[in-house]
Amino acid sequence: MQKLNNELAGDRNVAHRAHWEHKTDKVIVKNIVNNRVNQMRSQFAANLEQRRTQLAALLAAEDKMYEKEFNDNLETPEQVRGQMHARL
Repeated sequence: MQKLNNELAGDRNVAHRAHWEHKTDKVIVKNIVNNRVNQMRSQFAANLEQRRTQLAALLAAEDKMYEKEFNDNLETPEQVRGQMHARL
């Protein structure tokens, strides 16, 4: 009878250990997946920030170009007076 009780206890220990290992494996897989998702999110955020920086630089250059074009086409008061004088 004692031998049977010892075997049952041993089987229970094996079952507990198998359950613990299975649970640990699930935790490990979950952590790996979470780490990969976090890595992908941070990479996406870095790429997004890089694109934003590039677009901001393009916008600033375009604004500067349009401002220069506007200032180049702006008539000075002397030019306006000269045109008025020519019309008269």
